[in-house]
Amino acid sequence: MSKYKGKHNLFLLIPLFLILFAALTVGAVFLSIDLRYRYSERKIEQEHGETDPRNYYYSHLTAKEQLLYRAINKSAEKCEDETEILLYRFTEEEFNKATKALNLDKPTLFYVDFGKISLYNDKYKSSVRISYISGKEDIDRMKMEIEAVSAAAVAYTQLAENDFEREVILHDFISRNCEYISEDRDGESPSQHTAYGALVEKAAYCDGYSSAYKILLDRCGIECIITEGTANGANHEWNVVKIDGEYYNVDVTWDDADLDFAPLLNFHGYFNLNDERLSKTHGFSDFFPKPVCKAEGDYYSMKGVVIEDLDHLFTLAYSELKRAVEDKLTYFEICPVFEYEADDLKAPIFEAIKLVNSDAGTTLLSESFRVFSASEGGKGLTVQIYYVDPEELN
Repeated sequence: MSKYKGKHNLFLLIPLFLILFAALTVGAVFLSIDLRYRYSERKIEQEHGETDPRNYYYSHLTAKEQLLYRAINKSAEKCEDETEILLYRFTEEEFNKATKALNLDKPTLFYVDFGKISLYNDKYKSSVRISYISGKEDIDRMKMEIEAVSAAAVAYTQLAENDFEREVILHDFISRNCEYISEDRDGESPSQHTAYGALVEKAAYCDGYSSAYKILLDRCGIECIITEGTANGANHEWNVVKIDGEYYNVDVTWDDADLDFAPLLNFHGYFNLNDERLSKTHGFSDFFPKPVCKAEGDYYSMKGVVIEDLDHLFTLAYSELKRAVEDKLTYFEICPVFEYEADDLKAPIFEAIKLVNSDAGTTLLSESFRVFSASEGGKGLTVQIYYVDPEELN
């Protein structure tokens, strides 16, 4: 037996030891990475999310979901096709919550097609691919258009004395300038579900109305939230607005009657209702918690047009008619809270019209008028009036 045979076998073992050592080292590195990742993921999952008073739904996400929310928002504002790489894996539930919160908080991202953005997970990282309703050049143009209309709308509020008046002015701006898209209307476009549809194209579904209202109130510094639920059993969106420290439900869509024969009328039957009153026609979603609306402060009580009896109706109708003539309006609004038949209202309003004409020394107003209910099951009424000479409105 050669005296070198043992040494030869030892030399053969060295590569095996090196391979084993390398394998153990690589395994240890991967184990270390995996442990650090799991520790980091557990840590962020246990952290409480930030509170942001400007973004209601962001404040209801976990810290991990907020990370995803911010990444999508950052890339979407730049019209980038994909977010930065995030060093976490996200579940579908986390992704859905983050994107829904962003969609509700940021109606200014009207050009993002939230129905088509997608999450991509790797072992230790994720990214989101973002889809848009048009190209960047079109989007830049659309942004300028929505900015111009928004600025014009907010300009109407300059003489308003308080946030309630601003809230009313912007509500009426949308309901007068936007047409609700009914189910039988042909030619649907993605923008009809956005603020762009409501403010620029002047035709939208309920989500377009609620998004537009939030954009306008945000510009005035009034806290406004888009909320989801149902109305008469169908999916629906409206707003929750904070006025003088209290939350109220406002449904601009349901206040927009879109009467072809009376385009200059306004309705406020779903303006600043509490949850109890709105729940008669609307159902609330539990996907995110909604602010509780419990205060009494609807349009009619705030405007002082609640009517206790028929004598009060004559007095109030007279003063409201005088104001309508001064402001060149074609309607006034009242809210009778006593029991009555429809015909009971005719005589007091008729007498009030005659008195206004007598005061003017001419037949200024026609003695005919129409009364419209402002809401389902509500007591608010909008009374349409007619001028003998339509030129009076010019």
